[in-house]
Amino acid sequence: MSLDVSPDVSTPSTDRHRALRRRAGAPRAYVAPVAAANPYSDSKPLSRQRTALALGALRSAGWSITHDVPAQRAVIEHMALGPAGSFVVESHTVGGSVRIDGDQVSTTMPGMATRTFPSDAWAHDARLHAAEANKLFSTQLSQRVIVNALVVIWGDFPQRHVEGHNVTFIHGDDLVGWLKARPARCGAGRIAELDAALASATRKAS
Repeated sequence: MSLDVSPDVSTPSTDRHRALRRRAGAPRAYVAPVAAANPYSDSKPLSRQRTALALGALRSAGWSITHDVPAQRAVIEHMALGPAGSFVVESHTVGGSVRIDGDQVSTTMPGMATRTFPSDAWAHDARLHAAEANKLFSTQLSQRVIVNALVVIWGDFPQRHVEGHNVTFIHGDDLVGWLKARPARCGAGRIAELDAALASATRKAS
């Protein structure tokens, strides 16, 4: 009996189905896309530390400074209570040159076109935290306390000081001097009352 050595037509041709085997084989390794550089990258820990150190200089002038105040919908970075009144203080460190128009923030990065925030995010957050602080005082003292929203900018901010809608933008280097120069509104007794209310609210939230 002769041995049939002719090709088996039922067996797929290696060359003809090479592409099919590549598609059906192990998936290729996924390479994640590289994120685009963010001109608004903000070092929050650094911002908060610099602002805390700056505010600490106010204590000798009769101010009470509290950090990381828990509120109903947020944690307030800094609360400053002094002769000029009550302030929530939010801070940002941004590369490039910062400009404020109303509540709108724009940043010009070296070698890049001017980029603009799609919203008044910094101003909105500061006003929200001021409203939260107002609720806190209202609960503790059964009276309305005006709380001012303050945004501190560390970096190249040529305008130095801009008044937005119920929010103030200030360069970090000018923070202490600006607060000290504000008209006196509260005496030592009122500051102590507000400080005690803030401490009581903080203990209840912890």
